[in-house]
Amino acid sequence: MALTIGALMEQSINPCALGNFVEALLLGCLLLIAKLEIQVVVTKRSLIDPIDAVRRRRMVDSCQAPWGNLRHRNSELCKRSLNNLLEKCFSVHQLRSVHLEELLQPLSKSLLHFFFIEFKPVQVVACNRYHVSLLGHLREQAFVLHTLQHNCSCRHIGGCRTAVNDLVFIMDGSWSVGFNNFETAKTWLVNVTNGFDIGPEYTQVAVIQYSDTPRLEIPFGQFLTNKELIAAIESIKYLGGNTQTGRAIKFATENVFPSSQRIKTAKNKIAVVVTDGKSQDDVVDASVEARVDKIILFAVGVGSEITESELKTIANKPSSTYVIFAEDYETIERIKEAMQQKICEESVCPTRIPVAARDEKGFELMLGFKIPQKAQEIFGSLTTEAGFLITSQTDVTENTRDIFPEGLPPSYVFVATLRLKSPTNEQKFDLWRILSKEGIIQAAVTIDGEQQAVLFTTTSLVNEIQTVAFKDGNLEKLFDEDWHQLKLLVLEMEVTCFLDDIKIQTRRLVQVIPIFINGKAQVAKHVKRETSVPIEIQKLRLYCDPQQSDRETACEIPSVTRSMRYLKVKRNIFSCKYYRSPEDRKIV
Repeated sequence: MALTIGALMEQSINPCALGNFVEALLLGCLLLIAKLEIQVVVTKRSLIDPIDAVRRRRMVDSCQAPWGNLRHRNSELCKRSLNNLLEKCFSVHQLRSVHLEELLQPLSKSLLHFFFIEFKPVQVVACNRYHVSLLGHLREQAFVLHTLQHNCSCRHIGGCRTAVNDLVFIMDGSWSVGFNNFETAKTWLVNVTNGFDIGPEYTQVAVIQYSDTPRLEIPFGQFLTNKELIAAIESIKYLGGNTQTGRAIKFATENVFPSSQRIKTAKNKIAVVVTDGKSQDDVVDASVEARVDKIILFAVGVGSEITESELKTIANKPSSTYVIFAEDYETIERIKEAMQQKICEESVCPTRIPVAARDEKGFELMLGFKIPQKAQEIFGSLTTEAGFLITSQTDVTENTRDIFPEGLPPSYVFVATLRLKSPTNEQKFDLWRILSKEGIIQAAVTIDGEQQAVLFTTTSLVNEIQTVAFKDGNLEKLFDEDWHQLKLLVLEMEVTCFLDDIKIQTRRLVQVIPIFINGKAQVAKHVKRETSVPIEIQKLRLYCDPQQSDRETACEIPSVTRSMRYLKVKRNIFSCKYYRSPEDRKIV
């Protein structure tokens, strides 16, 4: 195995941050105790002071002595070499425990650095100029880390992968499951946990298997990487026995969650109970006790022998959010993304939007951006609705952390009710955008009046950012100076555009990665400029549940309301007075 590291640095080095960097290399050494060849070349130059550059070059040359081309056969030699480098060159005298992810720590605060790192076959965090992503699905390949900026640090990244949760899976291992189905359940568990970065600073995972008695298969903090966790899950042996679900929940509450020891306090304590039948003990008291201890309970029912009322008793309310059904173990993989999304919502979407008879998790962006305070109130699309006029003098800008403190979920629904008058309806502007500290778009909905199109921009694992365009005859109505509802259903691998409940188009996405939350979020801004554009806006929301796309209809739009007179309508207690069924919408 070989690890090669090169760094080109401009100006001064931050010793503390460099300590993090080299300490991470130490961890790499400890993980690769077998034959390991390490080559480290550190050079630096100053574009301002050539004389100083020569002095620094000499210092760095002397720093290379502990390394050279060494073949380390044990961790102590590796550690001594690292200590020598730190003490001789950077006056760092003590190493502390770190994680491989700390390779992302910057070496200075304001300059651009370049790194290239190759690991085979160690799982690492890959970071390009704008984003960080844990490439768990590519863990057996080599990786290249390049073009690191000062803000390329996990503390500036927001998203589900980096969520700080204590997550316990309570897996049914009773006789009714069977050996083959239990193996399938383990595969599902591997795929679900692969959606989160594993470690004491991120998500910690524990696994309980239960039958007559619960058995702790994986305790908190035992594994520091996704790869280690996957291997541990795959090695779990099937128990067999009766179904004592209540006892397993009680065991998790009293023994497993209290055992969590982490650097950061967990944002959420989440338990996922997976069962294929009715419990042979009482689940009521155990579930109540868990909720009193602020544990969020999900119930996953598999097969036809489950008792729906029992699942609802176990899970948090509402059951539509916290109870998930799978037809059988052969099809349990179909609910993998739903399970990941639900867990993600607990971290990324803590706020709730009151919508008629229920609350929806998401972001009320009208309030988050303080639009009622910044803009002039006007009449909305209906006499019962209020709108707001954003003028060219209105600056709708907020810190991203203040609105999206944990970033964006992998799937969401963006909804805007707005009116574009001349000359705005002929211009190209960002209706909503999130920028990194360096001004790089992390997410944006762009309206192009010239092309009469809508563009959606998000992050990309391949090309940093990606943009897809929607252009269709039905979309031209958006520019007719009347009120309309624009809706984007964003899923992990595709995005669909709707206008006034009419589906416009669906576009494919490459894999999206977490966003930077160290910048700003804005509304109604010219593309690549800080100037505002005049628009009238009535609603601006981002829902975390993608199913809200069906519930959030355009019934506040007069043209849609008029068309309902000729269509079969149904009561909708979720978002507004009436909604049309999917069959009805095809008539339009």
